[in-house]
Amino acid sequence: MSYPPSKAPPVFLIAILAVVAASSFYLGYKLSPQQQFGTAGAKLISSPDAEDYFVSLIDSANESIDVEMYLFTNKRLATTLIAAKNRGVSVRIILERRIEGETSDDVIAMLRSAGVDMRYASMDFRLTHSKFLVIDKRVSAVGSHNWTSAAMTKNREASVQVEGPLFASQLSSLFDQDWSAGSAVSAGFDAYIYKEPMFISA
Repeated sequence: MSYPPSKAPPVFLIAILAVVAASSFYLGYKLSPQQQFGTAGAKLISSPDAEDYFVSLIDSANESIDVEMYLFTNKRLATTLIAAKNRGVSVRIILERRIEGETSDDVIAMLRSAGVDMRYASMDFRLTHSKFLVIDKRVSAVGSHNWTSAAMTKNREASVQVEGPLFASQLSSLFDQDWSAGSAVSAGFDAYIYKEPMFISA
């Protein structure tokens, strides 16, 4: 089919579109992970022997630490968070309260007495099984590690530390949603919830 002269697609426009399409396809495969995802790198965190690593991550915080955790019983990590708060770092923690068996009660008592901001995860989900932290909105760690002594020193666990603001902002957004939907931690309600025969296994 021939086009009338006034209706023919400009050759230069077709050429430009072809170059743009080819460049987009090429760059999609050639961009580095930093360019595609805004990350400066990723590092494996594995257990046993991960406790010192998580302590060093917490110690590296200058402005903020957000933790969303299914089970938190490790008192060394709790003490390190309290130390961070005492040096002026904003610390927020979201915990699941529907735990079968071992509970976070002792650590909750430590953190509450130190004035650390905590909330229970929303009951809208079957469970909040997330395990992640975000430091200074730039460094994140997410994976299988509960913050327990077993997870840090005995189990085979694997998490990933990701550096860069893009991934951290995505996790921070998720944390903020869960923080807004969470409920206050109060001593009387803690004891009641844990004694109820309503536990849901992971």
